[in-house]
Amino acid sequence: MAEERRYCRKCLLQDGSLEERGKLTRYLSAIHASDKVSDEVYRQRLDVCRGCDRLGEDGTCFSCGCYVEFRAIIKAGRCPNSHWT
Repeated sequence: MAEERRYCRKCLLQDGSLEERGKLTRYLSAIHASDKVSDEVYRQRLDVCRGCDRLGEDGTCFSCGCYVEFRAIIKAGRCPNSHWT
């Protein structure tokens, strides 16, 4: 019997398997530093996303479909629900 994969309702890719974390690290490292917010702002944005009822089980936003970790790190990123700008 195949093992069913369970997801945490408030977990993001960074909280997932080594494979998921590796992919996330590669994607985020490809973003130019001048286009990123500070680590502190990034953590604050993700904390807001974790507390949002629009966060999907796979780390996506139900409002716009993005992976919140990618939207949150970009300086120009905006929350579609105006929870952070």
